[in-house]
Amino acid sequence: MVASSVDCETDKWAVEASKYTKNFVELDHVKPVPTDILDKDTTAIIVDYSFGDSEVKYLQEIIDKAGSVIWIDHHQTSLDTIKKHPEYAEIPGVINTSMCAAALTYKYFFCKVNPSEIDSFFDSTNDLPKYLQYVDDWDCWKQQFEASRYFKYGFDAAGVDYPLHLFFLEKEKWGWNTKEIIDRGITVVQYKEAQYKYLRKGAYKVNLGGGLKAIAINADRKSVV
Repeated sequence: MVASSVDCETDKWAVEASKYTKNFVELDHVKPVPTDILDKDTTAIIVDYSFGDSEVKYLQEIIDKAGSVIWIDHHQTSLDTIKKHPEYAEIPGVINTSMCAAALTYKYFFCKVNPSEIDSFFDSTNDLPKYLQYVDDWDCWKQQFEASRYFKYGFDAAGVDYPLHLFFLEKEKWGWNTKEIIDRGITVVQYKEAQYKYLRKGAYKVNLGGGLKAIAINADRKSVV
């Protein structure tokens, strides 16, 4: 690894986070939250998930069933929920829309804060590892770093369904560092842009009938409408 990309503190975060991976449950807003897996010996750490009006019941179930709860999120919906249900403001964690949930989680657990600066603690990502700054930049559409786009495509091109923190923790297994991911991402973006240019050049309008129109393109000599 490049020393400036992932420092010792980041590795500590990855090691700690990896402890929870075996109990990781991916949530969406379609399926019910599986609160039946919780018990009083469980610490439920909820990250990057908001509870809207139809889902706030699950938040209460988690509180009732788990031994303890930490809630970290960056969606406006979570702030709205707390406004409607002030009692949930007492849940340990952080609800803040200034950065992505990955950045909030890292700062919450591993960044030291002066009590006098607590109000502005979550306003800046400057104390985060660079790759987390890229993740935050892309996820929140801040567009502060040109490299964020390349990092996103480079990481996606790895073709692995793998937690980001473990990807960096097991550097010997994967053999990638932040710069190499960005370099690969540049190649991916260059290819995509060349493809787009080629497809636009050969695109033409077609009438599908019934008042419907579309743009037809020829990709790899196979017509696509």
